[in-house]
Amino acid sequence: MSHSLYVHIPLCIQKCTYCDFFSDPQYLERSDQIVDTLAREIAHRAHAEAVAAWDTVYVGGGTPSLLAPAQIDRLSRAILRAAPLSAGAEWTVEGNPEDITAEWLAACSDSGINRLSLGIQSMNDSELAAVGRRGDSRSNRAALELAKRTWRGRLSLDFISGLPGQTAESLGDSLSEATRFGADHVSLYALTLEEGTPLNLAASRGRVKDLPEGDDADGLWLLGRESLETAG
Repeated sequence: MSHSLYVHIPLCIQKCTYCDFFSDPQYLERSDQIVDTLAREIAHRAHAEAVAAWDTVYVGGGTPSLLAPAQIDRLSRAILRAAPLSAGAEWTVEGNPEDITAEWLAACSDSGINRLSLGIQSMNDSELAAVGRRGDSRSNRAALELAKRTWRGRLSLDFISGLPGQTAESLGDSLSEATRFGADHVSLYALTLEEGTPLNLAASRGRVKDLPEGDDADGLWLLGRESLETAG
């Protein structure tokens, strides 16, 4: 039987207005406790499910890049104590571009993580600001340049289509610029107004300007797909 592991890191400095994943800024002060608790639960689950090896491991969030290098090391050791990786297994960690440092990337690589997934979302500052992203195009670019120079594994990039104020031209420019940095995988998500999120509430009250909807939103995603297919 194959086994895959998803580890959720519920840390965020601030939540993007579209996000409905669980996280809490107060947990930042308890990150060591969270890592220790995760380590115990991973061991328990691996034993209960008689895991012989992990076929894939995915560390998401939240914001895994808010873990310190030493915490990445401790969590990774716990995962490998619970079960080894299968041959050719993929082990991914998500990161926000504004958090990425050479030390953090080295800790991930040294721990056995072989895929970095960067949440770029857009290379347009006004689009990023419209949904409460902490970073901007400058931090996105810096992280991409750092990863290209120092990251020893595979690289995935996340983008969102249908952001407030986004146009076909701005989406195309974002994808064109970011994909020049050697990513071998790109995820393009259509913006979803999840119930209970600040963005959904603001949109329902007519407070979100230039929000692509309906056919316009669908058309942006299709244009993004075409752009990525053209890029290979």
